[in-house]
Amino acid sequence: MVDDQWIVESAVARALAPADHDVIGVRSPENLGALLAMDRDFQLAFVDLDFQRESLRSGLAALEECGKAGVPAAVITSEGEHNRLLHLLAAFEFYPDTLTLLSKNDAEKDWRDIATAVAYGHYPNPKASSRFRPPRRGISWINSLVRQPEDLALWRAAASHDRHSTIIEATGVRTRSLSNFLERSTKAVHKVQHKFFGVAVPGDEPEAGTRMKRLQVVTGFAQTYARFFGDQDVERLVNEMWGTEGQQEGQGRAAEVHRRTSRLRRGK
Repeated sequence: MVDDQWIVESAVARALAPADHDVIGVRSPENLGALLAMDRDFQLAFVDLDFQRESLRSGLAALEECGKAGVPAAVITSEGEHNRLLHLLAAFEFYPDTLTLLSKNDAEKDWRDIATAVAYGHYPNPKASSRFRPPRRGISWINSLVRQPEDLALWRAAASHDRHSTIIEATGVRTRSLSNFLERSTKAVHKVQHKFFGVAVPGDEPEAGTRMKRLQVVTGFAQTYARFFGDQDVERLVNEMWGTEGQQEGQGRAAEVHRRTSRLRRGK
């Protein structure tokens, strides 16, 4: 159980006790890495996405540790954590073998069903995570927001500044480059908000005022997801996937991700 709150570990231990499962808890990705360095004999890891009380790193680092140790992982979230959406999308984007998604408010039976399915070698409840996995066709949700590693610096600047001039000063980009970023990022933000929160996609706006409206959309989104855009593991993963080295390996890796995702959707 990888969560910074002991009470969550206690609830899961209680839920799994009737099935004779032993539950070990760690409070951060760093603690998880230390544990797995000594003992890899775990059948399943439940991984939280945010360790604000215990670590600056996120659940992406914990999923990385699980992958290295060959421990199957399921992501857990709390109801109403809308500012965790991008970390959730990234979990299934960069770690497609992640089994499924559970809410911390799910019934005890749901936790037991997941553990039992894994114990018998099955993929548990793939439908729970299907809407958060990358689309089968076209660009993924995360890649629509971060087309290249350099975009992360712009998102971080947008979380701290609300003027074109100060973003340019903070990042050193040209005015035209910032305008292009704001235009495509505004479209991506609208699509994400429509898909996951039911927010209507605005119609075409008159050219007058569009520049400032795009800035407002992007800065607001950047502030909401500032922890995601500042996450060192996100930066590492984006560089690996869409940086220069990642592009050289991209086609083969994309095909493998597609195969894994398709298999998980079928529950096989």
